[in-house]
Amino acid sequence: FLDIELLTTNGIEVGRFIREEQENMETAIVYISANSSYAMDLFRVQPTDFLIKPLDKIKVGNVMNRIQKISEVRKGIFEYFGSGYYFKVLYKDILYFSSQNKKVYLVLKDGQKEFNGKLKEIAKKIPGNFIQIHQSYLINFDYIEECSYESVKMKNGDTIPISQPYRKSVRKQLAERVWRDRE
Repeated sequence: FLDIELLTTNGIEVGRFIREEQENMETAIVYISANSSYAMDLFRVQPTDFLIKPLDKIKVGNVMNRIQKISEVRKGIFEYFGSGYYFKVLYKDILYFSSQNKKVYLVLKDGQKEFNGKLKEIAKKIPGNFIQIHQSYLINFDYIEECSYESVKMKNGDTIPISQPYRKSVRKQLAERVWRDRE
């Protein structure tokens, strides 16, 4: 839990340090402030939530439950067969999946793998932090660096198009992740 308004710096800068300098995408960050005007500045830090002061026990409990669920999902493993071998990859190490001609390309933090398969089948079993942005792309929300109406730039520098049929859905999913219900 990180207050945005600090004495010598602000919580957004601390969050950027955690994400960019420390390259830590796993630590859950929940911002706290009496002022809701910071919300747009938080997108690049990818906080788990944003709570308005004064804090409410139920809202804090809901955030803690969501953090626990996200943590469990991120410990999950994606399993696949490729080149006659069986592989396991942590979901947290996957930047995105792409497909072309019945081949699936698994883009990882440290390289790329390929195997035969269908993105449609993968989409059915992957965790909720993955977003389908194109018939041929499933991306890990945790590795989005920038997002525009037509494309997403990933932390590894790859720019991936958002196809026309997915644009409305992608905007909605991104907004939901940034602006979680405060119930």
